[in-house]
Amino acid sequence: MSSNIDDKVMKTLYRRLVGILIYFNIIRPNISYVVEVISQFMFDPRESNWHVVSQVTIYMNFF
Repeated sequence: MSSNIDDKVMKTLYRRLVGILIYFNIIRPNISYVVEVISQFMFDPRESNWHVVSQVTIYMNFF
């Protein structure tokens, strides 16, 4: 039961982060290809997709 809830939370968080990156795609068009690719996995993100999102956020100086 707990892992099902955790999975839903992680999917929601992934969708929010990709949504933020889609917004920043307007401001920073140099990330458009990466945002296009990671947005294809919004409904079933894997560990590798999380890694790409974290690398993009590091690139954009979110952290």
